[in-house]
Amino acid sequence: MIFNKSNKWAEVFCAYAINNYIFKDKDFTVGDCTEKHLPDIYDNSLSLGVEVVQLEKASDLDLKYVWKAYNDYDGDYYKILNFCNKKYNGTYKLTNYNGKMGSIKTKNGAHDNDWMKDIYTRNINTKLSKLNKGNYSGVKEKFLCASIIQRAKDLYDVNLILYIYLSYRKKFCDGYDGLIVVTSEKLYIINLKNIEDFPFCLSQNIISQININGENYLNIIDYDFDICNRLAIESIKNLRS
Repeated sequence: MIFNKSNKWAEVFCAYAINNYIFKDKDFTVGDCTEKHLPDIYDNSLSLGVEVVQLEKASDLDLKYVWKAYNDYDGDYYKILNFCNKKYNGTYKLTNYNGKMGSIKTKNGAHDNDWMKDIYTRNINTKLSKLNKGNYSGVKEKFLCASIIQRAKDLYDVNLILYIYLSYRKKFCDGYDGLIVVTSEKLYIINLKNIEDFPFCLSQNIISQININGENYLNIIDYDFDICNRLAIESIKNLRS
């Protein structure tokens, strides 16, 4: 069951996804309480709390389809260019790197293949800083929930988020007990305690081939985006009425 006191769609949406598909036996409240050091989502017994971080921008909605084309055409510059010209009438300018799409330029600037890395790094670092300042000390077990609903490169981004989290976690005394990544199709539940190492390859400042070593650290769940979206919208409407 969800008791909602938040009008932030990402928080409410993630609460329904978590409640319906991961922690089914919990009753959650949505909406942080800074006075009691409670995160965005917490259960009635205060044994579990989830802080939500939205690692995307509204403009990602269009770029979602461009990156899907990137995956579908294996990065082929000419096929992606043809797709963008037809769908977006020349809005985007692509660069050609040996027949592959090297970057895509929008009104917000150029985005290379790892253009989300800086956004992930900044936001995850902020959430770790807040955790270590005691912001979420009102609950016993603490999860960080990353929302990348509009992104198309699911598993790549999940590994990139995890790699960045593990890298910056070293700077802090305390870390989260678990990491949840919510995409438009799947829920990724990561047991951080089961991860041993996270080697990666770096080529021209682009992170690739991220390998996370450890046993049973990742659980992937299919879920119904439309149901959770409808429940979140209805809950926010009821809150405002």
